[in-house]
Amino acid sequence: MNPGSLHEIVDIQAATPTKDGAGGAAVVWATTVTAERAKIVALDPTKLIQEGKGFHGQSYRVTIRKDAFTFTDIGQVRIKWGDDFLKIITFVNKRQSMRDRWWVLICEDTDGTINN
Repeated sequence: MNPGSLHEIVDIQAATPTKDGAGGAAVVWATTVTAERAKIVALDPTKLIQEGKGFHGQSYRVTIRKDAFTFTDIGQVRIKWGDDFLKIITFVNKRQSMRDRWWVLICEDTDGTINN
């Protein structure tokens, strides 16, 4: 991966359970990393369906520096890209070596209502 190909600016957000004042809880998304550089490529939905990976929204392959953030639970982290929110579906590079400095993620565009 050439760092010069990271043309997009994204924020990393983490889910924070918060009491709603009525005895329940709500999920609030807090920005934990701002202005991180990423490479974002739209994926062909036809190919995803043929592979049995039919997502509901537009899907993207997102490449981002590994030290930008750590994962404890995929459902607890999302990517804010401009006005769009990308839900992380899976990792492409699940087996990482010490030399691998990039997360490669498959993400799905959502309407901002990710509640896992």
